[in-house]
Amino acid sequence: MAPFGFRRYNGRVRTAGALAVALGLVFVTTAAAAPKPHVERAHVGAVEAVFSYSYDAAAFRFSRQWLTITRDGVKSFSAKLRKPPAGGLNAQPSGYFARHRSVFVTDVDGDGEPEVVLDLYWGGAHCCWYSQVYRYVAATGHYAPLVHVWGNFGYVFADLDHNGMQELVTRDDRFSYAFGSFADSRWPVRILRYRAGRVTVETPSYPSEIGRDANALWH
Repeated sequence: MAPFGFRRYNGRVRTAGALAVALGLVFVTTAAAAPKPHVERAHVGAVEAVFSYSYDAAAFRFSRQWLTITRDGVKSFSAKLRKPPAGGLNAQPSGYFARHRSVFVTDVDGDGEPEVVLDLYWGGAHCCWYSQVYRYVAATGHYAPLVHVWGNFGYVFADLDHNGMQELVTRDDRFSYAFGSFADSRWPVRILRYRAGRVTVETPSYPSEIGRDANALWH
């Protein structure tokens, strides 16, 4: 299954999302006038993530956003969602309006320990998408978050090297408005890696992907 906007990589990057494994989404409604509480669940093996929030349609606002992660039945992370990065408005679950999931569990770096990924949006005409990746730290028994801002584009996971470790394929948002309006801009592929809690840019390591993308952009 694929949550909001995520597609299996086929050379094109579409709006936010990711590969998902064993995810569930539960909607619980209250009185029509009250904000509606929602719960999203995702799990892989012994790791489960529960993302709960309320949505007030009249105010067009999300609130009470809370993420809890359990590992082997032990609560290893539980906290209210932080405010969006600088410049952001109200944090929104990225898949809510498309009725897709925004939280999932997957082993991003192929080390045998799944990460929890929460995909979010902070409002605006087409910006900005961002993700919070939670990595288990054995020394503390807790999860450490990393926030990565994608900007005007989301990303997809793709094992480009076929080695069990996933790359994050997106578009280079630095080209937005660089030579014209946003609508007239074009964005080359950008390939990143998440390893040991860090994100690095690895685009030059994939000349074949660059070539296919450049050819598509030219046409």
